[in-house]
Amino acid sequence: MNKKAIFEYCGWCNSCVDDGCKEYDLCEEHWFDGNDTTDAMHKMNEKGDWGKFYYYAYELNRLDLRLHQSEFTFRLMQPARFFELMSEALEKGVIK
Repeated sequence: MNKKAIFEYCGWCNSCVDDGCKEYDLCEEHWFDGNDTTDAMHKMNEKGDWGKFYYYAYELNRLDLRLHQSEFTFRLMQPARFFELMSEALEKGVIK
């Protein structure tokens, strides 16, 4: 997972762990939680990327037949999975 890209996308680089933090190695120590997920969703919505991200995650879910559609949203909103997918979407240029 590329935490640096996530922090840059969300504009969290200057306040990720400590006020005024500018060291990405400190960002690497950050554990994403549900609040971060909500903040990232809002940032994606602001940037007009939420639909693209959701569709990307949904298409991956369609390819994984072990996961039923009813479980998709629940699994997507789990911070570890959400940020793993967000990192992939940033890497592939799905969201910018």
